Amino acid sequence: MVAFSLSFGDWSNEDIVSAFHTSTSLDSRLAVLWRFEEALNFLGSVSQNVDQRLRTQLVQNLGYVDKHPLASVVRELALDCCIQMGKNMVPYLLSINKVNPWQFHANILLALGSIAPENSEFRLLLEEARKDSRSQIRLHVLMSIGHHEAQWTRELVERMLFDSASKVAKKAAEVLGDWDIKAGVMSFEEKKARSVMVQTAMADDPKIRESVIWSFSDRRPVWARIIVERLSHDSDRSVRKRAQELLEIWEKEIGEEAD
Repeated sequence: MVAFSLSFGDWSNEDIVSAFHTSTSLDSRLAVLWRFEEALNFLGSVSQNVDQRLRTQLVQNLGYVDKHPLASVVRELALDCCIQMGKNMVPYLLSINKVNPWQFHANILLALGSIAPENSEFRLLLEEARKDSRSQIRLHVLMSIGHHEAQWTRELVERMLFDSASKVAKKAAEVLGDWDIKAGVMSFEEKKARSVMVQTAMADDPKIRESVIWSFSDRRPVWARIIVERLSHDSDRSVRKRAQELLEIWEKEIGEEAD
């Protein structure tokens, strides 16, 4: 492949920096992205203006969309490079971020989630993104924080547990399950059970939704409460009533156990 055979020794600093621009040939761009560390070593020390230009162009590659079969590879490599550059990339990621194309916004979320998950501006972006009409964006919200468990990330994921898109809801259940297994409060079997129950609780048929509540009649797993609470506000009166009754039973049992 041409990207591996190009010699940076024959390039000027301007050639290397310009290669990151989305309008340059794909061969040159893939060369600097694939061999990022090597390209930076050949580049050496540069002025602040050149450094800013390079970082800006690097971020813009996160949204490179084209019919070329390697367009997705460009985006993936650019994401890896941004993460490698670390926290100095955060201002660029935040300022250059755009909601379209969706791939650009999604990769911005992934980069920020990896580099600076506790950044306040990133957290605001997540709150907006979880309400995005595009399921791809909502899915990437979960992907961006799946490795970072904190009280606020758990609350965010729990709010997405009943997303209208099944792939998003499944991912939310998966993230919570991974965190709970790691913490030793859930088994792998329970992780699978929660995922199934979440999907069942979103069924169109109210009788199927009500069956979820009946399945908890003789057990009270900690992870079940959020599902039953959701069903306690169900549009179907029978489902709603049964869920509310079960919650009352659980509250009574918890009170008795405390005594």
